[in-house]
Amino acid sequence: MNQRRTITGFVLATLVLGVVGAVGAAEVVLLQMNEPRTGIGRAWRLFGLTTLTTGLLAGGVVGAYFAARDAGDGSSASIVAFAFMEGGVIAGFVGMVLGALVGVVLALDTRRRDVRP
Repeated sequence: MNQRRTITGFVLATLVLGVVGAVGAAEVVLLQMNEPRTGIGRAWRLFGLTTLTTGLLAGGVVGAYFAARDAGDGSSASIVAFAFMEGGVIAGFVGMVLGALVGVVLALDTRRRDVRP
């Protein structure tokens, strides 16, 4: 993995898309990195991927639902865009919290399996 290109992509995604870009770029970095050799490294990677993926999916699904609901009511494009962003941010935060809870359990299990043969 080219570190300079990764950092440049992370900065550009954050500047263009804000928090969503930072979360997406962090997930891409975790997916591209080599598999950690230690159980603790694998546990941290799994925790991060679970947290970020759950937040992105929850934000996208709920944001799309809010936007579709407002578009169905005949709202203007700016209202629909605001509904998508507002619903996505709120649900994304909640999704990340829930993903972190699940990630902790998965990470602890991964670490426990690595310690015991």
